[in-house]
Amino acid sequence: GLRRLQQYASLLGFQGSDADWAKQYWALCARYGWDAAQGADAEQFAAFVDDENCSGYCTDRELQALLVQLASQPLPPLPARSDLVSELFSALDVGGGGKLGVRRLGLYARLCGFRGSDRQWAGQYLALCRKHGWDAASSDPDAKQFAYLVDDEAGGGYCTDDELHELLAEVAAHPPVLQTR
Repeated sequence: GLRRLQQYASLLGFQGSDADWAKQYWALCARYGWDAAQGADAEQFAAFVDDENCSGYCTDRELQALLVQLASQPLPPLPARSDLVSELFSALDVGGGGKLGVRRLGLYARLCGFRGSDRQWAGQYLALCRKHGWDAASSDPDAKQFAYLVDDEAGGGYCTDDELHELLAEVAAHPPVLQTR
């Protein structure tokens, strides 16, 4: 996926930001026909590494050197999904109140592709509150409720780990501005 391929790219010298990498990753997925949510499988990755017209190309000698490097300095483990969700919640919870109101959750929705008006979002927010049992007037979703929303594969708020990385990169590149509810 996105992060594993970024680790490979960094071994080859990629030094851009996470947001830069996300753009590069999407371009590679489009070019090579990869499923962006899954990334390249072993066969696709081999074709990528063998493509002399691509930045991922490596000679056999370069691949051997990478293997030696990885044997002495293994790649760090990828963060746990729960850590990604918690980090995204904290990034959206600019005021540190421990709750995401209609505006903060609306930012998440827009990052995930919601294109409606503020009024349409308010209606969607109330529908989410009813669906999940949140009291919109007094108890906006907290970190645990946000995690449930993001982890519910059958719901409209689900994100893959790679999508969570992309959202974190986007929020880091364009931090939310603190606004009152």
